[in-house]
Formats: sequence, structure tokens, C-alpha cells
Amino acid sequence: MRQTTSQAQPTVTVDASTAGRPLLEVRDLRTEYRSPSGIVRAVDGVSFTINPGEVLAVVGESGCGKTATALSILGLIPRHAGQVVGGQVLFEGEDLLSVRAERLRQIRGDRIAMIFQEPTLDPVRRIGDQISEVLRAHRALSHHDAWNQAVEFLGLVGIPRAAERARDYPHQFSGGMRQRALIAMAVALRPDLLIADEPTTALDVTIQAQILELLLEVRRSLGMAILLITHDLGIVAGFAERVMVMYGGRKVEEAPVRSLYRQPKHPYTWGLLGCTTRLDGNRRDRLPQITGAPPSLISPPTGCRFAPRCPHAQELCRASYPALLEVGDRHRAACHFAEGEEWGSS
Repeated sequence: MRQTTSQAQPTVTVDASTAGRPLLEVRDLRTEYRSPSGIVRAVDGVSFTINPGEVLAVVGESGCGKTATALSILGLIPRHAGQVVGGQVLFEGEDLLSVRAERLRQIRGDRIAMIFQEPTLDPVRRIGDQISEVLRAHRALSHHDAWNQAVEFLGLVGIPRAAERARDYPHQFSGGMRQRALIAMAVALRPDLLIADEPTTALDVTIQAQILELLLEVRRSLGMAILLITHDLGIVAGFAERVMVMYGGRKVEEAPVRSLYRQPKHPYTWGLLGCTTRLDGNRRDRLPQITGAPPSLISPPTGCRFAPRCPHAQELCRASYPALLEVGDRHRAACHFAEGEEWGSS
């Protein structure tokens, strides 16, 4: 069970020249994987935007389509395993799904970077060399200049004695320090968007809080936007401005963080909140954990995909899938009974 960080709500500063224009706009994204049992609809009509400098958290259980969405954005779905079958991914108005492979490689890493889930460093190469290689792949830098910039970014992410530690190998770093080095590698090219896929997995709660605070500090220093992927709503409270909740390959709720926490409008979101605690050890009252298992994405249930697990489900829920409707200020939910409901209040 994860714990909620107690960080203050971050403030976004957006350049006036980009105000009002999304940095990233995903429209009706659909991604399928092939399996021996059939086609897995991992991402099924997902749409969202990220503005310059904004932090958006994508939350849901394992298998809900979070990572598949991120890999689809970057064109990293393995061809032998699946493909994006529909939609658009507009980065500053340019559709990444239709650009040439060379152009996508240019954007990937340079303009959009990703911290992968449970990533690893090369165990037989020095930390500084690994960061330098990323810099030289995208910049016309000498080995000396790339090394100096690698040291600079190790210092930026809080590695003490960065010039000395850059000569160390991964096994000489603690788990938290290795994660900092991976963040330095991801942001070394000063990307406009950083996608962080479960960046605190396998770290204890104290280190989790430090890594999330570090990401916010780097974001403030570089002015980048962040797409955070996590299964835990607890770590989102002090990190993101907006949250998108996914279930069964679809978006089921989207709202500003405070609105989502105060008045969740989808029963699944309420259930996710029930699986979180706070750093002070206090647990919210009457927050039921979610029973049952996520739906098959090969043959999902008719109607609302959460209906088989929802304690509030009615016949309408099992008969038709609910539209994603406005239920508050910038707050949308895909539930037939979202309007006027406060799940868990009864």
C-alpha cells in the first residue's frame, strides 16, 4: 500500500507565446496488441491534452492502458506485438503518428523524453559516460563538453560531488541515487515533455517523496511539462494539476486534482482513493477497496466496463456504455449516475 505525499500544490508558469495552445493533444487514440487469445484493445478511444509546463497524472490499475498510451505517443509499440490503429498524437500541432521514422526519432529524446518503468543502467559503463552518450547522440558536442554537461545534470538532480560520482558505476549508487541518475539522463536534452512511467516503483515511501519533489524541481528549472503514469492516486495529490483516470483501456474520469479528491464522480475513482493512505498514517473513512478483477480487453463486457465490480451498478450500466460528460468545472466522468452523486458519502 502506497502513501500520499504531503507536498504543496505546484504552480504552473506558462510562456505567453504558447498560452492557450496545447503542447500535446491526443485524439481518439486506439492501440491493439496481438495475443494467442485474440486482439487486445489496450487503448480504446483515449483523448487528452497537456499544456506547456503542466503536470498531468494518468492513474489506473495495471493493464488499464496507461503505459500503452505512453508508448503509443512515442511510437514505441513493438511491431511484432501490436500497433496504433487509430487517432492522432499532435505535438505542437505535428501528428507523431504520421511523421517519418527519422523525424520521430529526432523528437523522441530531444523534445519528448521518457523514464521507463523499472529502467536499468548499463552496469559496466560509468554513469557520466551513459549520460554523455545521450547528449552526443542529439547534439554536436565533443566528448569533453558532453561530459561536463552530464556532470551539470547530475548536480541538478541532487547527486553530491557530481564531478566525482560521474566516474562511478551503477552498482556504486543506491536505488534512489540510480533513479536520480536516470532522471538526469532523461532531462539532459531539456525536453519540453517528460513522460514518467511509475518513476517511484520499488522505492520506499521516503525516497518516493524525494524523487517526486525532484521531478517538480527539475520541471521548474527547465520549464517542461510532465505526464506522470501511476497506479496510485496517493502520490498524485501534491504533484499534478490534473488527473486522468483510466479503466479497461478507456478514460473514465478527468478533473483538476483538488476537484477529483474532494468529489470523485466515478465509482472506480472512489475505489482507487480507498487504496491510498497519507504520510501521517490517517486513513479516510468509508473508502472501500475495489473487489474483483479488471475486465478482459479481448472481450470486454457490454456496457460500462466497471459495472461487474461496481457496487452501484444498475441494469442501464450493463446495457450501454456511458458517455464522458461534464459534471463540474473542467470535471468529466463516464458514469450514467455521475451527476449529483458523491460516491461513498452514503
